[in-house]
Amino acid sequence: KKLDFYPDYLAMVDQGKRALIIVDVQYDFCEGGSLAVPNGNEVIPIINNLRKDVKWDTIVTSQDWHPQNHCSFQSNNEGSKLFEPIVLKKTGVT
Repeated sequence: KKLDFYPDYLAMVDQGKRALIIVDVQYDFCEGGSLAVPNGNEVIPIINNLRKDVKWDTIVTSQDWHPQNHCSFQSNNEGSKLFEPIVLKKTGVT
C-alpha cells in the first residue's frame, strides 16, 4: 500500500528539490563545551562546506532544548551514572 503523500513526494524528487537538515549542532557539544563530544568540532566545517557548495532549496536547523529539571539530565536521576542508560520513572522507558 502506498502512502497518501507518495505521488507528491515523487513529483518533488523529480523536480530536484534539495533540503539540508542540520539537527542539534550546539557549542555545548564542541570542544570546550559543557557536553563536549570527542571530535565534535569536526562537523562544523563539513556543515559549512555543504551550505556553501550545494544549492539548497531549503535549509532547516533545529536545536534541542530542555528545562533545567528535565529527566534527560543525569543529575535529575538519583543513583544514575553519567552516560549510562536509565529507566525513566513512571514510564518504564529506557
